[in-house]
Amino acid sequence: ASRGRSAHRPWLMGGQASEPIDAPCKDLQEQYNACHTKWYRDEFLKGKSMEIPSECRILWDKYTTCIKRNVSKRYGVKFEDEDDDDDDDDLSETPNKIGEKKSR
Repeated sequence: ASRGRSAHRPWLMGGQASEPIDAPCKDLQEQYNACHTKWYRDEFLKGKSMEIPSECRILWDKYTTCIKRNVSKRYGVKFEDEDDDDDDDDLSETPNKIGEKKSR
């Protein structure tokens, strides 16, 4: 007999936990994907630019911040790079080019 969907995944039990963790961040994810796809298709693949546009990096930072906030709220997890001041536009740790390591 089947014990239901949440029997094997206890994190799906109850109220808000059944909503996907990234649901509140979908708009940011779509904006980032559109920005990245446009750059990748129009610039990177044609050899015009290896540098990811700042507007894409900003969207990526906002999207990942949104995900981290939702994980923190739901599971009480604190991320090492989480700031208490909620500065979403800090690009100091965002790579500028493909394969470039993050700077500190």
